[in-house]
Amino acid sequence: MSTCSNCGGRGRVSRDCPNCNGQGRVPDYNNWDGSNLNYNSCSSCGGSGYKEESCSRCGGSGQIDDGSSSSGGSSSSYTPSSSGGSSSRSGGGGRNRTDQQMEADYNSIKDCYNKCDWQGLLDAYQTATQRDYYKYFQKLESRVENVWYMVETARAKTDPDYDYVRAFYYSDWGEHKNAQSSDSDRKIIKKGLYNIAKNLFQRKHGREITDSELTQLHLNYLEQGMSENINKKYIGSAWSKRDEWEQITGREMTKEEQIRIIGKHFPKRPKEESSSSSSSYSGGNDVVPRGKFLSIVLGLVCGLGATLAVGWVIVNMTGMAKLPTIPALIMIVVGFIATFDSWRWKKNVLFLVMLALTIPGWLIMFRIIPEHVNLRHSIKSATTQTTQSANTNPSAEIIKNVNFRKGPSTNDEVIRQLKQGDIVILTGEVSGGWTQVTRDGEKGWVSNEYLKVWEK
Repeated sequence: MSTCSNCGGRGRVSRDCPNCNGQGRVPDYNNWDGSNLNYNSCSSCGGSGYKEESCSRCGGSGQIDDGSSSSGGSSSSYTPSSSGGSSSRSGGGGRNRTDQQMEADYNSIKDCYNKCDWQGLLDAYQTATQRDYYKYFQKLESRVENVWYMVETARAKTDPDYDYVRAFYYSDWGEHKNAQSSDSDRKIIKKGLYNIAKNLFQRKHGREITDSELTQLHLNYLEQGMSENINKKYIGSAWSKRDEWEQITGREMTKEEQIRIIGKHFPKRPKEESSSSSSSYSGGNDVVPRGKFLSIVLGLVCGLGATLAVGWVIVNMTGMAKLPTIPALIMIVVGFIATFDSWRWKKNVLFLVMLALTIPGWLIMFRIIPEHVNLRHSIKSATTQTTQSANTNPSAEIIKNVNFRKGPSTNDEVIRQLKQGDIVILTGEVSGGWTQVTRDGEKGWVSNEYLKVWEK
């Protein structure tokens, strides 16, 4: 047996007090007005700044077995964390190097916060986030969530242009303004940030903020957030803010207020997702956009295909040789935008409509569907056949533009001109090379050369 070198044979070692970080005093947040911070003696260490605890190497006996320090020693040997930092375990803590460094950085930031050393706090935070670790700052803030609120406090105290609305937001709009020393660190920090926000408001306006003004600031902030969320298609986040808005006002948002805030009626509330996939910020309701590249490709394909389909119908209905260039380009652009937006933001109904227009368009492109079909004639034929089923008189088609006259000669007065493809009803009267027909309820004569009689 030999004397333990870690504790000098006393069986106990001194460590910095975790409550005051070795300072011997703790800040009095209960009476903090956001500017001057008073301190009280640390009740945990009695103001000494350190605490004694049993030596983990010798177990408090002050003596160790000589064999425990040999190269083949037992697995219960103690390796101080300061002996090189390469061991994956330190005093049984099981923390890796990154975790140890994060804890050291956090203690440094918290120490600056307790001392109201705001610039030192920002410097410590910047140093911590620049360390060569993968996404170090994210790990630091997710592991110790109080870091962000301490950093915001420091920014509010050092930036002369810091917005008091931002400070009110991070303080949860005064929700923790009555926090006590026995409450969690976060509530206490937010209480301090709330007091800072009030001081910033008073400095700018020369008076204290009223409860009604604070409520209105909160509502304005939510309304601005709703507008931004809707513009970015974050529907779930917008609904979360609307729920908070309605909770504050104690009533449902009217349609007029919806239009004032977001410029239109609120979209339908998204379906709730499982809690495992939900985001604490968005409530799991935000639409995750599909890939931009595929959205562009589909937009081009469907925009052109839909234009071909619509143009085919217009050309064959009107008898035009082709669709004019400018209307065709406009249709392509509109089709591209509709397809891009519907696919990227999962508007499935609109996308299916565009797809239904696209398929026949590309069939026309590859001549699977004939390019020219007399749709006008087909529709008129179907209409005439329906009329003939209730009419005993036969019908005929005008095969070329011809004059519709009051009598059976070229000397008779012209009523009007009949167009190629017009359908007429035969009355049964003929005279020489002329036939009497009825068109739109009006009787007249047409030369037989321009008639194609349909056999019943």
